Amino acid sequence: MGMGRLIFPKAGKLRGPVVAYVVAILTMAWLGAVSALAGGGAALFVVSDGLPAYDRFVRPLPHARLLVLTTYWLAQWLIALSIRA
Repeated sequence: MGMGRLIFPKAGKLRGPVVAYVVAILTMAWLGAVSALAGGGAALFVVSDGLPAYDRFVRPLPHARLLVLTTYWLAQWLIALSIRA
């Protein structure tokens, strides 16, 4: 919810969708915490989704695309590995 607190005041007319998206992503992360690998992947997925919001609503991040893609692909990799574990 920390990221939501940073974004919410600056979201303007998008406050409703921002709240809905934060709830959806946090629910997904909670459900993904069934194993260490899936939980780690879910946590990285939350980060990969939070970075563009921070970049847009709070302040621009240097290398935002690289950070987003790196955390996204690591999240996917860990989630995929959790299926085999």
